[in-house]
Amino acid sequence: MTKDVFWFTHDANATDDEKIMLLIDQLGLEGYGIYWVLIEKLRSSDQFKLSFTIVPILARRYNTTTEKMMTVVRQYNLFEFDDENFFFSPSLIIRMQKWVDKKEKNSIAGKISAQKRLGLINNKFESQQVFNTCSTSVQHMFNKCSTRIEQNRIEQNRIEQNRIEQNRIEENKFSFRKALIKLGIDEQIVDDWIIVRKNKKASNTETAYNSIKKQIDQCNANANECIKMAVEHSWQGFKSEWYDNEIKKQSINIDALNNDNKKINGVEYK
Repeated sequence: MTKDVFWFTHDANATDDEKIMLLIDQLGLEGYGIYWVLIEKLRSSDQFKLSFTIVPILARRYNTTTEKMMTVVRQYNLFEFDDENFFFSPSLIIRMQKWVDKKEKNSIAGKISAQKRLGLINNKFESQQVFNTCSTSVQHMFNKCSTRIEQNRIEQNRIEQNRIEQNRIEENKFSFRKALIKLGIDEQIVDDWIIVRKNKKASNTETAYNSIKKQIDQCNANANECIKMAVEHSWQGFKSEWYDNEIKKQSINIDALNNDNKKINGVEYK
């Protein structure tokens, strides 16, 4: 193994990459260490690719678990996969392009020089043809990788835009629960009433809320007392007249109870 196998560039601020930050947040520095072990192994492998079959071996060798190592490979968009059960780092391949180009050119130049000495190449035109043929396969590999990186970037941007749009929709989406809480109703009472409404198959739409709020505004009680009574009586909706009728009933019952208390041994005390 030659000495240059161990060389590759490494950003000093790699930990500031969002994907790396998420990796460290979820797996700690062990996950970060696993990532660089994989990068180093990819660097020293043919075509900078590794088979998934080697992951358990690497996990045992570096005192971690296969599950953790596979998580680093698959879940953070740090690696790509091909159809032959191999994975690779597009970023590493792009970084290695200059090194591979230089090494390939030196190798081709050496072959051309040897062929000239043997009389197999007679002029400069033939030399250029040999050079172009040998370098095409290398360039094709990098072009393919660059295309995949660009496609991945476009896909990630699409996913991010969809996420932002979905968040915007969710923020603007009407919430029956939140709307009631904003009226000053206790959260527990709101949750209890939503259960009542669900059991009675009432819809929690904005139209339903507007109708309920209109009735609360007409009532001689605050919103919390109104909905509390709705829960106590298992009303799926609310009307101010229902509340008033219940208050009147309670008042009549209290008066009747007070009158009963005034009668002792058949004598009414006033």
